[in-house]
Amino acid sequence: MGISIFQSFPLKIKTSINPSIIHNWKQRMGGFRAGVILLLFLYGTISLGIIPGSGRAIACPLYCLDVDYMTCQSSGDKKLSPRCNCCLAPKNCTLHLSDGTSLYCKP
Repeated sequence: MGISIFQSFPLKIKTSINPSIIHNWKQRMGGFRAGVILLLFLYGTISLGIIPGSGRAIACPLYCLDVDYMTCQSSGDKKLSPRCNCCLAPKNCTLHLSDGTSLYCKP
């Protein structure tokens, strides 16, 4: 027959929160969320290159030509190791295909 601590000491905690504190907190958190969303939007547009002057995203086609060798204006007539297509080759270079034709990569 032991006496419980809770039985011998009834402890009542009165918790009342001022409604204006909750209202102010919700307003501040709403502004915080809006700021985070805005920062994420700006980061996405810059990284995708949507904003002019912030960089460009270039998508290369996923095909590979049958290239024997490559020549570039900067290296003269030296035969360089081939690239799959002009998107992957340096600009002002010519891809010499195995069928004897050539493809100039514009700047």
